[in-house]
Amino acid sequence: MNAENNAMNAKNHFRSLAQNPARWSLDLGVTRMILVLLTAAVFPAWAQSDSMMDFIEVALEDERDPGVVTGELLDQGYEPARAAQAVASAWGDCNAAQAAVAVAVTREPGSATDVVTAVGSADGCGCGASSGWARSQLDQRIRFSSPQRPIALAQSCSCMAAAVEAGTAAMPQLADAIVLAGVEALQRDTLARDSVGERGGSDNESWLPNPDFREAKTFRRIPEACSADRDDDDDFELSSQWVAAAPGSVAPAHQCTNQRDDDNNATDDLMLREFSADSSGGGHAWFVNHSENTVDLAAAGYRLGIAYRDQDQASVVLPLIGEVAPGEGFLVAAQNSALAEKANQVVPHLAMAPGDFMDLHQPVSISNCECAEALTAAAYRGSRNRVADSSETSPAEHKMERLLGTHEYLNGYVVDAVGSVSNQEVLSTPLFSADAQTAQLGRRVRQCGRDSFELDGFSADAWQNSAALDGQRECAVVQNDLLIADLLLEEDGRGALRLVNSSASTIDMGEVGYLLEIYPPESIRPRAQIPLSGLVQPGESFVVAHNDIDESLKDQSDELDGEMTLADASAVVLARRSFPRPLNCQRELAAFVTSPVDVPLFFVEFSSIERRDPLAEPPRVDPVASPN
Repeated sequence: MNAENNAMNAKNHFRSLAQNPARWSLDLGVTRMILVLLTAAVFPAWAQSDSMMDFIEVALEDERDPGVVTGELLDQGYEPARAAQAVASAWGDCNAAQAAVAVAVTREPGSATDVVTAVGSADGCGCGASSGWARSQLDQRIRFSSPQRPIALAQSCSCMAAAVEAGTAAMPQLADAIVLAGVEALQRDTLARDSVGERGGSDNESWLPNPDFREAKTFRRIPEACSADRDDDDDFELSSQWVAAAPGSVAPAHQCTNQRDDDNNATDDLMLREFSADSSGGGHAWFVNHSENTVDLAAAGYRLGIAYRDQDQASVVLPLIGEVAPGEGFLVAAQNSALAEKANQVVPHLAMAPGDFMDLHQPVSISNCECAEALTAAAYRGSRNRVADSSETSPAEHKMERLLGTHEYLNGYVVDAVGSVSNQEVLSTPLFSADAQTAQLGRRVRQCGRDSFELDGFSADAWQNSAALDGQRECAVVQNDLLIADLLLEEDGRGALRLVNSSASTIDMGEVGYLLEIYPPESIRPRAQIPLSGLVQPGESFVVAHNDIDESLKDQSDELDGEMTLADASAVVLARRSFPRPLNCQRELAAFVTSPVDVPLFFVEFSSIERRDPLAEPPRVDPVASPN
């Protein structure tokens, strides 16, 4: 009974923190004050330690709050996903895992997807069949617009579902991205192409973390090493193929003589040739195509996976996008890496440290769509916990309905947005002043971050009052999609817009299903939806204009449409109807949400101990009760 009460108290504590993230800041602020006063006298063993694991071990022994401990690790400079996963694994309790996610995501929203996948993949996260969180899924259901069939919460994705719930409670506007990342990380049936380290941890002393392993180190493969390491469980000896290299430079492309099988086929195509072991998140990885054929990374499904030390499953999974010609290299770098401007693909974070495992791999089967259903429902649940005491529309609910195609007006994954979509006057400010006859709005040089959350207020920091439809690519880094670069308003409201392909691949807009949405003030319903078609080469522009626009602008346009008017527009949104991998489950998810049955939606966890038939037994809640 005490255990159940403790679990319920912890759960209520998490909910309170999810609904009031400022409390995390208060707890952390008080803790920092105590540390300043008492470090030398009271907590010398852990407060002065340079080792994250030593710090956690002492905090665990002292039965300290796991959320506060997570925040203190972030204060020390540890990468958020690594810190949250370490706390979740050490406590082995689902409430602790959710608290770690909530703190890390609230403090570092840019790391939200990495935090969720790292904790959701953690060994011993505690969100199994016997956890209070899993049992509570039987008592608290989630309702979409109509009753749904029950979800079978499989053991293989219960931890990820719990992490998704906590992540969306802390940052509901990132709900769609969090679900996408979670489904991607659960796609574990893969074919290894090359690897560094040993899955589950290496015993080799040269590949173990130093007392403080946050120091960035670059390792480069020796030129004569021309065979990929496809065995992710073999003993790893760093010095057999790798040498230390100076940071801030990349190894030149290196053409090995292909190893051949009995049928004269090349056994290895892509090989990792350099990486940085930088657990702060500012790392890079460089691989080279040793085959005679160009490799399309996205079409082949290549991904870079990193499993933190002692973890069997990938903590972070990075889908790769771009083409690699024979003998050429491909550089993946974090946004804060010194090599970001030279990269073929830039990712928010890339954190690897000595003792970790990295592999270049391809999935050999599609994602587990039952798990995708569980993650989607968990995102709804987390968002509604966030706004339980408010009539405010949940940002996550809006994003998830759009993602699944069940929104009243919309469907599609948001790629980029300018302005704000809202039914509130305070947010729905027109992009151009009401008396403007002509106006321009252009993205500033080097301001290359896309805005995939169209419901927030518009920040003009990345924009200036000048534009050029014939401009060149401003962004030297890869954002893996189209980017809104310029907006022009001409007389009578006629407008033009320039998109830039900031990826490393040719984009077929018709095949992918891109469209522009133009919103009036104080409305979440677009007044115009303009489907786009045509090919856009990497770094090239695509201009959409009103069909009655000035002839000089019309000559620069790739597509004309009579609904391309920007007068009084509060937002322009670029969306796509086909979704980035891993949403090969999108059809199944949409069918799940739109196919009602005669029972309400709730979670059921199937275990080897008890198999409850959700259709034979009635739900354990009042059928008209609130989901919260």
